Amino acid sequence: MAFGKERRISREINHIISKQLVESLCEGDCIVFENLKGIRQRAKLAKCQRKNLHLWGFRQLIDFCRYKALQRVIPVVFVDARNSSKECSRCGYISKSSRRSQSLFRCIRCGFQHNADFNASLNLAKRAGSLALGYLSDSPKVSALSG
Repeated sequence: MAFGKERRISREINHIISKQLVESLCEGDCIVFENLKGIRQRAKLAKCQRKNLHLWGFRQLIDFCRYKALQRVIPVVFVDARNSSKECSRCGYISKSSRRSQSLFRCIRCGFQHNADFNASLNLAKRAGSLALGYLSDSPKVSALSG
């Protein structure tokens, strides 16, 4: 595939993702992003995965989400992602051992267990200062993109 064609496809995918994200939100909701500065340098990936990471337009996706959210008066917040995948969203305990696998988080202190990315997104939402963490209630949604 030619580089220009790949760029157009990536742009279209980023538009689709950002549109779906923003349209899924209601008045009073917000979007929370991890501060991705330096992600390419920090990422620990196998050599074969590096090319895919470096080709993806993180900034472009964020920019698309920001301008679409602005049109709907939905705030966009950036937070420090440090330890968000190792911290229990229920009790706050931080341990590398709680992240059992890429997809499973189980707190070694309180036993809380959930999808690891979901747990990290709850931590990001807390850091954004949102009170909308009631994932079992009818409170407003906080969309948090985590990695």
